[in-house]
Amino acid sequence: MWVDDMQTAKVDLQKDTPLKSIYTRQSIAARRLYSQDVAEIPEYIKKIFFKTLPDVVVQPTTVDALIQIIKDARNKNKIVIPRGSASYGFGGIIPAMGGIIVDLSHLNKIIEFDEFNEVIIVESGIKWYQLDIYLNERGYTVRTHPSSWFSTVGGWLATGGYGFYNYKFGHFSEDVVFIDVIDADGKIERISHDDKRFRNYVGTEGQMGIVVRLGIKVRKLPKREYISMAYFDSIPELLDALENIVNSNVASKITNIMIYDAHKMHIMNIIRGKKILTEKNALIITTESDNDFKNVNQILSENNGQLSSEYEALYVWHERLFTFKPKRIKTGYLASEHIFPISKLKNYFVALEKVKRRYNREFSVQAYLVSSKEALVIVSYLTNPRRRIASIIDFLLVVYLTKLGIKYGGKLYGIGIWNNGLKFHKYSKEEFKKLWEYKQKIDPDYIFNRGKFFKLKTRLLGLPGLIFKPRIFTISSVFIGPLMSLLKLFGGSDKTDVIEHKKISIKDIERIAYMCSNCGSCVSVCPGYLYTKNELSTARGKLFLIRNFGSLKNKLTHEDIVSVFSCLYCKNCEAVCQSELPLVDIWPILEERLEKIYGRPKDEIEEFVRTMEYSETYSGFLEQSPNTFKVEKFNLVEKV
Repeated sequence: MWVDDMQTAKVDLQKDTPLKSIYTRQSIAARRLYSQDVAEIPEYIKKIFFKTLPDVVVQPTTVDALIQIIKDARNKNKIVIPRGSASYGFGGIIPAMGGIIVDLSHLNKIIEFDEFNEVIIVESGIKWYQLDIYLNERGYTVRTHPSSWFSTVGGWLATGGYGFYNYKFGHFSEDVVFIDVIDADGKIERISHDDKRFRNYVGTEGQMGIVVRLGIKVRKLPKREYISMAYFDSIPELLDALENIVNSNVASKITNIMIYDAHKMHIMNIIRGKKILTEKNALIITTESDNDFKNVNQILSENNGQLSSEYEALYVWHERLFTFKPKRIKTGYLASEHIFPISKLKNYFVALEKVKRRYNREFSVQAYLVSSKEALVIVSYLTNPRRRIASIIDFLLVVYLTKLGIKYGGKLYGIGIWNNGLKFHKYSKEEFKKLWEYKQKIDPDYIFNRGKFFKLKTRLLGLPGLIFKPRIFTISSVFIGPLMSLLKLFGGSDKTDVIEHKKISIKDIERIAYMCSNCGSCVSVCPGYLYTKNELSTARGKLFLIRNFGSLKNKLTHEDIVSVFSCLYCKNCEAVCQSELPLVDIWPILEERLEKIYGRPKDEIEEFVRTMEYSETYSGFLEQSPNTFKVEKFNLVEKV
């Protein structure tokens, strides 16, 4: 039975076929690792409210294997929690009542590419960067993509679908021709975009079933992309220019529009270590022809925009994919996200400025136009998860900012666990009722992701969960404002906490570990992970282990230790790390600490190295690694 399978996961890389179709993770370390996402919610808050430790983590490598897992889970009344890259910050993949986490990242095959109709069929676990590399080699590219370049295609459909190029091509769901879904009975069905049931699977966080394949529209790769960027002295001035842009003749030629406020530019300068960007509010616009580029620049200039240099524009555009890099400054990152009518942005930004002054707090604001009338607005700030009182107050600040956004006309982007008390600010009661009726019809036993989204379940007979009830949550949030005054006592500066590539001591490694964004960029490019299928081989897994070394150091299994030591020091993880951490300098220190307790698994290490040396798969893996891609991008920026 797959639940009892304790063997170390390995892959026959020479034959390029898995030795088995389901891998399991049952150690305490692995189960804790696989039940976290990118949100910086204090761990003790999670434990008070929920049973966040899954019973087991399973990794199917075939659709048939996944079907068997779901059938077995239903027969045993086990909860199934789908997991992609865990880059969603609202608790969608965090267990509320234990259960089985199903890691879908190994369902990552490209099934078919129909160039004539410009449609590609993929498994849901494929990463966006992997898909785009495949398409670029054939002269094509994706139409839209999320800010998390290393997230999964299926995960983005389940959690949102708003990101880059929505302005031109619309919501990601508009690019999806069909989905293949496995229901609670283990049956697979193809649902087309025009089927009225299709909308039930968009943004509902894995509640209705597991999407295993998608047919996605793609487009020809443009010959060149042009980046226009202009600075504005005030947000109202920027928004006036934006209104003129979206109502101009060139509006239909624009592919993407972004807004970064002055503090976001300030943070980027701190990370860079020098002032390379003007610290003013910026409007960033992309086009695909020289003529359109010139027209956009002309409108920006005519509306009091101060055009940036090409260097600055390219740098900011490049950095859009590294949302969590600010964690280099204070190790923690929290944010609220709303969909706003553009007409209501001005009043919202004014309200944010008042909050900044009242509580002596700095926020970074970034917005992405998802149409000519709406924008996804992310308000983020830095925190320190190692300071207990401060981290609790910072968590409350998320609630405060979320309520503030709703007050000024914003609609919630995600629900998960943490926004459950505000779910009627994403869906109307009628819309939510229809979703619940569909859920009861196709998953009456609530197998998929039980304990969140529809009905939140918490520990202690559900008493802690009362605070998340919509009415009680709204009343209790009134008291958050006065608590925000404590931010003046526990807030901090933007003083950089960057660790350079130098000799690192044991004292440094925990601080570096907290700078990890948990984005999962390193997972897809790690040869050790390709071999073990265990995230403890990756930088994300190892940094998790360092952060939790005190509680886990005597609870690691032999499989855990082998996974950690399965490392080639190839620096792929460093190449894609959002925080640009000196990862390879850390690994010897971690291995030395583990070796003192468990010894060094020499035989397994030698087997790993031999396998990788003679593997054609590994050679091909390095050739398509983002390592080269990222270096080229940085060189392009530096040479401008």
